[in-house]
Amino acid sequence: MIYSTDCHGRPDEAHADALYDTLSDALKERGQTPAQRARAQDNADAAFSVLDVWLRSGGAWPTPWRRCAGGE
Repeated sequence: MIYSTDCHGRPDEAHADALYDTLSDALKERGQTPAQRARAQDNADAAFSVLDVWLRSGGAWPTPWRRCAGGE
């Protein structure tokens, strides 16, 4: 999976949403062969790791999570 650099320079909320969308898309990936399924799992794991680092470094929560937490 290639992560776009177009989200750099965006406000924190937009960056968080871009990371969340990348993870969401990765979780929707399905493969027809074992190799494709393994690659899809690796993509989702990588996307989660990037979002995890963002959140642990104090980055803003993605919009859907802010809504659930009563932040919007």
